[in-house]
Amino acid sequence: MFFTSRSKYDKVRDELLETKTSLNNTTIDLIREKRKSYELSLMCRDLLDQLKDEKTRNSHNINNSNSNSQFSKNEIKTLIMLCHPDKHDHSVKAKDITAKLLEMR
Repeated sequence: MFFTSRSKYDKVRDELLETKTSLNNTTIDLIREKRKSYELSLMCRDLLDQLKDEKTRNSHNINNSNSNSQFSKNEIKTLIMLCHPDKHDHSVKAKDITAKLLEMR
């Protein structure tokens, strides 16, 4: 009878050890998955930042290209004549605007 009781004890102890091992393995797996998830979230954040930067660059390019197309070549020529620094005592503003208009030409 004592042997049977001991045998049950060993069985329960073995089952507890198996359960503990299984829990430890599950914990390790969860830690690995958490790390993978964190790394993926960092990659997603980096990609999102890159997309935001690209969107900003593209919107800037669109704005610049739209500003070039608002005036015809003849209108730009007229604006250059009207804004030329020689006609405005060589003011800095006249020089800046004329330079921009020359770039648009």
